[in-house]
Amino acid sequence: MLLALIAAPPAIADKPDKPRIDLLDVRLADDRIAVSFHVPNALADETLERIHSGLPVEHRHKVELVARRSVPLWPAKVLGRVRVDTSAVFDTLTLRFDLSRIVRAGPRDDKKWVVVEEQRHSTASVDEVREWMTHFDGLPALELPESARGSRLRVRVESTLDRRFVWYMFPSKLTLSAERKLDP
Repeated sequence: MLLALIAAPPAIADKPDKPRIDLLDVRLADDRIAVSFHVPNALADETLERIHSGLPVEHRHKVELVARRSVPLWPAKVLGRVRVDTSAVFDTLTLRFDLSRIVRAGPRDDKKWVVVEEQRHSTASVDEVREWMTHFDGLPALELPESARGSRLRVRVESTLDRRFVWYMFPSKLTLSAERKLDP
């Protein structure tokens, strides 16, 4: 009985304020795909406490353009991807938050990421930290390859939130995902 309690993680799905990917907006214009999304409740009270203690908090978001294959069991073909790494650190000396956002673009494999944009910001407002870490509008556009026109295309977003603790002892990362069909 005790083993079952330890092995089973707490149900995060039962919480009404659980993090999720929301407002996923995908727009196609001139063979370029623009993506915007929001991750509400990504900064829980325990995460804000960690930030206020001076520990860095990092979130990683991947946006992928994928083509569905005609064979059901084969994985989707990745045509392009963008990765956004956001971080927040509280400077206890100046009582300000140091925020950074690095946007990388890459081909189908994870080995050749190119930094597209790097932003740094400093603020004293917790609301600005929430906005910085959870709202993503106007990400660099994904290019629609010529060979992919007419394919069954989807845009997939995967967000990996910073470390949380299961049963206050075991660190784990929370991964969220959402997918939207690309309408021509």
